[in-house]
Amino acid sequence: MRAYLYILTFVLSLIFSTSTVADGSPNLTPRCNQTVFDLCGFIDAKIWNEHRREVFIIEPKYERAEAFSDGLAAVRIEGKYGYINSSNELIITPQFDRAGEFDQGFAVSGTNNALGIIDQSGNYVVDPIFSHAKVFSDEIILGISTENAEQGYSSHGKYNIFGAGLYNISDGWLTEQKYNFERFGDPNKGLIWAQDQTGETGTWDDEYGLMQIDGSWLIEPQFRLVSELRYNRAPIRKMIDGQTIAGAIDEDGRQVIPFKFESLSHMDENFLLAHKGRYPDQKEGIVSFDGKLLGGRYFDDLERPDRVIGPDHPKHDFYMVKDGDEWKTLTKDGVLLSDQRVGQIFLKCDQFSIFYDTNGYALVPKDNKLPTVRFESPLFSSSDQTCTPPPTLTRGKSYATTLKNGKVFAGFYENSKGFFGTHKWVSVNDKWGLVSVDGDFSIKPIYTSVSREGPLRLQASPLVVETDETYKVIRDSEAFRLSFVDGKYVEVSFTKFEENTTQILNCDGPYRRKSKDGLWGIVDETGKPLIPMQYRAITCFSNGVAWVPDDTQRQWCPIDRHNRIRSAPACSTTRYAYWASHSDPEEFDEDPYESSVLWMRAHLDYGEGRRDEKPGFVPW
Repeated sequence: MRAYLYILTFVLSLIFSTSTVADGSPNLTPRCNQTVFDLCGFIDAKIWNEHRREVFIIEPKYERAEAFSDGLAAVRIEGKYGYINSSNELIITPQFDRAGEFDQGFAVSGTNNALGIIDQSGNYVVDPIFSHAKVFSDEIILGISTENAEQGYSSHGKYNIFGAGLYNISDGWLTEQKYNFERFGDPNKGLIWAQDQTGETGTWDDEYGLMQIDGSWLIEPQFRLVSELRYNRAPIRKMIDGQTIAGAIDEDGRQVIPFKFESLSHMDENFLLAHKGRYPDQKEGIVSFDGKLLGGRYFDDLERPDRVIGPDHPKHDFYMVKDGDEWKTLTKDGVLLSDQRVGQIFLKCDQFSIFYDTNGYALVPKDNKLPTVRFESPLFSSSDQTCTPPPTLTRGKSYATTLKNGKVFAGFYENSKGFFGTHKWVSVNDKWGLVSVDGDFSIKPIYTSVSREGPLRLQASPLVVETDETYKVIRDSEAFRLSFVDGKYVEVSFTKFEENTTQILNCDGPYRRKSKDGLWGIVDETGKPLIPMQYRAITCFSNGVAWVPDDTQRQWCPIDRHNRIRSAPACSTTRYAYWASHSDPEEFDEDPYESSVLWMRAHLDYGEGRRDEKPGFVPW
């Protein structure tokens, strides 16, 4: 916890009715990784959002499942995607290798090699001619043709696609395929941000313009940075006299905030956020929709009303700004006042309350024998209930753990790692030690590193007398094992636990991989084969299929739980048990397919004890 941040608690849903959400889609959320075959179903989204309970409305039986949109959801059945409705009725027969969500009545779906545009009957309104595509409106597709596949790609944003062109469903291509598109606003307005990839330095290079759906420019490319339209304002930046300056336009592309700020970004429905200078000396200001700086100045920090998550936090209609070390109130009329929150309850729990205090907060325990604790800000967990667990308190770069009775455990420290026995790991000057609830060190900060070793038992309470946890600790470049036995911490020389290599053979549920005469299959806990031992290698089931090497095709291909070779999903050249970031698998053969088979066999042989070392990965 070295960075000062708030972990905000969000409600992940919009306003739900009993069966549908605002866009007409069912109140269902896909949930995968179910059953021993890693299948997908749909849970009640309302129950999940409110109570974090999984109640399946559609039982897990699909290999893959995507979110509902426009009343339909893509599901994969025996390797092919079709679409179901909220009653689990198959509306579009499984026939697609790839399937997207419906938007404005259309979805991008097709084969592994080409995508087309389908309607809600499953018929192509545009044949598969795209390598990447996104539905922009009921007429316009943002697309990259299969011929130009290598020059473009799509991103996660709804309209983010690069190296693409505008395609009219009725009339075909409207522009060349050379633009980077990003969302501007409501697609029904017919405007989108576009950047010309072919520009030259000093003209269109890295510059965006506002394109109309006929391919013409409403605003010629001239902006270095653009953003989405919100509350009828879109912040933009352009180069002026060698400096990048920010302003904003409205939904019609009219300049409504002049170029005079170092940066602008969305803040809320009333104001934009401006920055001046660079971190750590950066200042913040609040800018009205007509370009005026609220209060006529910048501040050291600011806090918006909607960014504070205490459930008992008082509702107010002003901003908090930090002027030097002092928080002040800034009204929406630009008047600067003393902190109007002081003395108000921020959070009320059974055993303590948190009040606003001058330059921060004060935690006041219900038990008046415990001291009041003053601190700068609470660092909340992601829990919906901010009293349970109690918040972590911050002072500058130091943190403190609060107990349920409002007492601070030990004090404020630069870092912590949780509880071990009756004590807590804390860091002082980058060294770790164990401290009691009253701040007494049982082990002074002497370790450069501490990490859990098994067997483990996670503790619900910090004041556990006995624990079967052990830690690996590093002191003076030497490793030790630290245990908590009979109320004492015992340090012994570190010896690595013997790894149970057979665990890597385990699959979900009662199944595990097993070999016979050098060939592999999958058996249950009694040894009865689910998949006969007839393959050179095999994976566990994922998304309803396991993968086995097919020497006739020189590819890994899927099989179902009945050991039937499947035609879909498509076979692939390589398959590995796991991946290592920024690394390549250890090479066993010049041929990629054969190398992957031998790698997997080595992995499985290691699990059965016929190999001393696991196959590895070679860093780039």
